[in-house]
Amino acid sequence: MKPRITVEDADRALRDLAQPLGTEFLPLEAAVTRILAEAIQAEHDYPPWTNAAMDGFALRSADLKGAPPYTLKIVHTLMAGAPAAVRLGPG
Repeated sequence: MKPRITVEDADRALRDLAQPLGTEFLPLEAAVTRILAEAIQAEHDYPPWTNAAMDGFALRSADLKGAPPYTLKIVHTLMAGAPAAVRLGPG
């Protein structure tokens, strides 16, 4: 049976054998499963508006009086990316 080596020695041996990979420029759709050679940054935000990552409800904390359960009226449905068409008022 071969003698065991330390993790540090194994790491050093692997690093000594490793060779840097070359770089190439590819169209984005051809880069699937590839690794970036350097960090990239978008030129602008996408989407170009504030966008929540999940569904939810907006409500006024002043309308939550007493103990739950609360009964609130839905006054507007807002689709992702659309601007709000109404402002929340009392109730």
